[in-house]
Amino acid sequence: MATNWIQRILDRLGAPAGASISADIAAVEGETAGIAAIPTTPMLAANGARILCSMDFWSIPQTSVVLEVAPATETLPDVVVTGLPVGAVVVKATAMFKFRMLGNTGAANALDGDQHIGIQKAAGAFVTAISLVDNQFTIGAATREGGDVIIGDHNVVATCPVDVDATYGFEWTNAHADVADLTFYDLQVGLRIWYSV
Repeated sequence: MATNWIQRILDRLGAPAGASISADIAAVEGETAGIAAIPTTPMLAANGARILCSMDFWSIPQTSVVLEVAPATETLPDVVVTGLPVGAVVVKATAMFKFRMLGNTGAANALDGDQHIGIQKAAGAFVTAISLVDNQFTIGAATREGGDVIIGDHNVVATCPVDVDATYGFEWTNAHADVADLTFYDLQVGLRIWYSV
């Protein structure tokens, strides 16, 4: 009951006991009981729409991935998703691929044909998360260039699905270049997750 602590405060303030104080105590008790009874509801904007929040999750760094002329599947680091709020409803998740530097030792180079970076949940099947296109990452002969962040164009919530705390694997499927040894240095893979609670 709130009566005891409210009465103690009034006593310390030297307020006289009386019917009006008793009524005030009863009113405060009613208000606090009402606050305690408010149910948990989704965060809503002024227009009643759910508010979306986002969190980014990143893999540990990987020193390099090297693309050769022959197509191959290149393993990329896992992303561990942890700490999504209880009751979160995930509405969108996009993958990100970050690299510090792009290196090329031979003739002018680029990706050879369309390729993609895939994502899997636990031991599930890989699905496309980032689409890469023919001649992307074009670079001059025997040179290096600064890296970038490539953001996926696929919402993988339904196809993966990204919906709970879990470990998500990544791989570069059909990875190959026009010339050998197109190298991505100090790379990381990330997931940006939008959710409502």
